[in-house]
Amino acid sequence: MESMRELWKAVLAQAVNDAIQEDPYSPENRRAKEEAINWFTRRGNDFDRVCMFAHLDSDAVHEAFMAGRFCRVTEKKSRDFRIVPGVSDETPNHA
Repeated sequence: MESMRELWKAVLAQAVNDAIQEDPYSPENRRAKEEAINWFTRRGNDFDRVCMFAHLDSDAVHEAFMAGRFCRVTEKKSRDFRIVPGVSDETPNHA
């Protein structure tokens, strides 16, 4: 079951990376950025499910995103993906 949790954490990490890319060059990357930002800000059922499957509190994930407390997540770090209080020194502007 742990591998399923890791899969959903990786999905969430990819959404973070898509949303916070600073300068998406291709139309596909721009679209991915817009879709990811909308996914985080609109908080639909799929957002809540991904958080639930990743064993993360969807309210905390949403609040952290809205506060800009995410930085780019590497593949290695996606397994350690968690919501931590405070603001990262690498806080991107995703709005």
